[in-house]
Amino acid sequence: GDFVEGNVVQSAFDLNQPMSVVKGKLKLPSTKQSTMKLSGAYVELDAIKKSEDGKYIVLRFHEYAGAKGKVLVENGFDVKEFAESDLMERPIESFRNGKMEFAIKPYEIKTILLKL
Repeated sequence: GDFVEGNVVQSAFDLNQPMSVVKGKLKLPSTKQSTMKLSGAYVELDAIKKSEDGKYIVLRFHEYAGAKGKVLVENGFDVKEFAESDLMERPIESFRNGKMEFAIKPYEIKTILLKL
């Protein structure tokens, strides 16, 4: 098979960027088992961070296999609203609530802002 079938991207990411831990607390509702669940083929979550201006939580994804598709993000914590932004973390659409689902293009980097 090719690099996609061989999970080369995931293996390289795990090797070169192991998960780091920072001190803090997150209290999840008892019905939630995970902080975040990502559904979408060939999409990696690259960053979860506070925005540079301190107003939002930033999620940054990229598509790595040259395929387009849909991405669904399910959070284990409450999100009031979210919006897509540019790489400079400026919203490019109005904030909305509901299901966090979006389309992604081949090799696209997608940035989502969360209001908690």
